[in-house]
Amino acid sequence: MSRIFLGTIVSAFAVVALTAHAARADTIIEQNVEQARYLAGLLDSRPETELLADVALNVVCFRYRPVEVAEERLNELNRELLMRLEESGIAVVSGTVLEGKFALRAAIVNHRSRKEDFQMLVDAVIKIGATVERDFCKKSL
Repeated sequence: MSRIFLGTIVSAFAVVALTAHAARADTIIEQNVEQARYLAGLLDSRPETELLADVALNVVCFRYRPVEVAEERLNELNRELLMRLEESGIAVVSGTVLEGKFALRAAIVNHRSRKEDFQMLVDAVIKIGATVERDFCKKSL
């Protein structure tokens, strides 16, 4: 077998492998975008949470928003919620500020994430947020 022929075969396999990898990457990206929309729907359905930006791709920005807490305390409450959420190990989200409002920022990039993971995140945000809210009320007394 000539080197040129062998090189052609190797090149053909490389093209097939790269094409398959690119198709898989597209599928994963589409999955992550759908998961972001799913998370946004979960958050939007709960009165204790508020979306702070439209979900265009795989990033969801939101905050815990109980009606009993004044707007000026929400940034502090959500910063504390983020810290406790990270310490719990339930989910890894980051924080950002959008139009002066501190937001929890979920960037969905794990191809192994499932719908149950997003439900668990929402449940944890609400549970931890309620605990932080109670702690803040105790401080105010």
